[in-house]
Amino acid sequence: MASLAEAETHTIEIGGEVNTLVVAPGDTVVFQGPCLTIVQSGQPCIADGVLEGAIYPPFCEPFTWEVPQFTWAELPFYAVQIAGDGTPADCDTAWTGHISVTTGGITIQVPDDFATIEAAINAADDGDTISIAAGTYVEHDLSLGSKGIRITGETDAEGNPAVTIDAQQQGRVMSINGESASGFVPLIQNIVFTGGSSPVDGGGLNCTTSNATIRNCHFIDNWCGGRGGGVYHTGQSAGPPPGQPVSARFVRCLFTGNTADEGGGIYGRLGVPELVSCIVTENSATVGGGINQCSCKYAVMSVGDTIVCGNSPDQAVGHVALGASSCATPWCDDPDGDGQPDGCLYDNDGILNVPDEYATIALAFQNVTDGNTIAIAAGTYLLEEAQELFISEISITISGETGPDGLPATIIDGQGAAFGIHVVRGDGTTIIENLHLTRCVYPLSLIQCRADVTNCIIDTCIGYYGVISLFNSIVNLSSCTVTGNQGTFGGGVMVVDQGGQSSEVTMVDCVIDANIGAYPVYAIGGVGVFDGQASLTGCTVRNNTSGGIAGVYVAAEATMTMATTAVCGNVGYEGDTTQISGEYTDDGGNDVEVDCPEDCVGDFDGTGDVGVDDLLALLAAYQSNGNGDCDGDGDTDVDDLLILIGVWGSCNA
Repeated sequence: MASLAEAETHTIEIGGEVNTLVVAPGDTVVFQGPCLTIVQSGQPCIADGVLEGAIYPPFCEPFTWEVPQFTWAELPFYAVQIAGDGTPADCDTAWTGHISVTTGGITIQVPDDFATIEAAINAADDGDTISIAAGTYVEHDLSLGSKGIRITGETDAEGNPAVTIDAQQQGRVMSINGESASGFVPLIQNIVFTGGSSPVDGGGLNCTTSNATIRNCHFIDNWCGGRGGGVYHTGQSAGPPPGQPVSARFVRCLFTGNTADEGGGIYGRLGVPELVSCIVTENSATVGGGINQCSCKYAVMSVGDTIVCGNSPDQAVGHVALGASSCATPWCDDPDGDGQPDGCLYDNDGILNVPDEYATIALAFQNVTDGNTIAIAAGTYLLEEAQELFISEISITISGETGPDGLPATIIDGQGAAFGIHVVRGDGTTIIENLHLTRCVYPLSLIQCRADVTNCIIDTCIGYYGVISLFNSIVNLSSCTVTGNQGTFGGGVMVVDQGGQSSEVTMVDCVIDANIGAYPVYAIGGVGVFDGQASLTGCTVRNNTSGGIAGVYVAAEATMTMATTAVCGNVGYEGDTTQISGEYTDDGGNDVEVDCPEDCVGDFDGTGDVGVDDLLALLAAYQSNGNGDCDGDGDTDVDDLLILIGVWGSCNA
């Protein structure tokens, strides 16, 4: 068995003579060079994620890298100057080099030394290398156990795997279980895994509690009855110490034609696997056709520079962090016609339909582009904690459906843990309409953008600066209800600028009701305007509570106008019944009271009496929707008509 030698320190002078540096696991490599330089393994500006670092101002200190406990690795790398915004200045002029990691173990040749891969694995010790000649090997249920060995196949002239292990549906292709006590980490590269079949997890590869690196491998036409048709990865049972989750890395791998109950291409559980520069296409499963990462705490699959497309019924589900250079859509782009996707095709009509075209709202957000519409059908959508409804630098429409009563029928449920919708910048106006956000954390944040928010309900959510947080934005809120939420410094709507553009916020026909600002003394229950300008027209701010100001707060730096708006029943710090704190312009028709008046049943037009116009409104809704509901049962029928006639006249009579 190879031994771990005493660690050494090596220095690479960026821009100097280009040589192959031979290192051992545990060694330290110091990169010296000019300031504003990034160093990454891979081809120029196509990083594979194994090695990365930078030389940054103000001190421009050398970047150091500790060599991982690989059994073996060949790492081309490049160094390139970066611009002030952090992007590479010129990839064509990148300085390149090569690092070879070796442990000093023996090399076993297949088929020269052993006729089968299984026999070679059985003979290998930690730190050894198994080198497989090109060809097809009919073998199944190969097991590395916890051995830290390297298995490498030959490649063809184009660098594709020239070694195929075909299990011919007789069992799983290969499994890895546990970490070697010697500290060596398995590395498998240039292998095609095909024909794997398992009644449980992992048809092609089952990788349990191992930090293995899998490079340039293809997982094709494997099947399992459980999870992970191509690959199953988990951190279960023995492995790294607590607090060090297992992280297998898949680099430049192809997953295609694999089938499972969950996770057709790859399934992850209780670990943090990484996919770098991979292709996941035409896999299928009951759920998670391409990728399925268990929604377990701290278990997130990182997917970078990877194409995920054409899988059925969906592309990626669970705790999957899709990097900016990755894509995941139902359609593949294959301009050279070689059958292997070169990218993703995006929605041709600019309308991303959920769930018909995109199984989840999060997946639609990952693939939306400037000017698109995300159209979400009626129904309840549960958000997982790791899913993000986030857009930046673009302007889109996010539209739900309404029910017969005109209220939002599209419900986004954060289950008490998931974030809601976050919009950052964008040249145009983002439209958000007909959505019901419930049990979300920070349900709606609009930052340095323009937005129109119409007919939305936000309830039972948790916020910080309000559950509708507006920062340096121009926003129109109309016909929205914000009720039953709680926030640290604001329970309802907060306008807070952080330098730069001043906010301009218009609220029309909105209800801000029964929200809680939790923080003592400083919190706002209903509406807080700390900066910029705001206007409230036809709104109701009522029954909010707070450790500070419960109703409406206007800071000295802000301006606010108010018309035909009711502010009542709000209770603040130590029972303070001040409804509005700060200066505002009264444009008339406002009703500011300590106690809220009782509801006037049947007064649909809000005139203070029940008359002909209200009767006509009820008849228009009769047996059609709930807009004429007087008895609270959600519909409009003869019972409501009788109640309206019974209360005919002035509400104050």
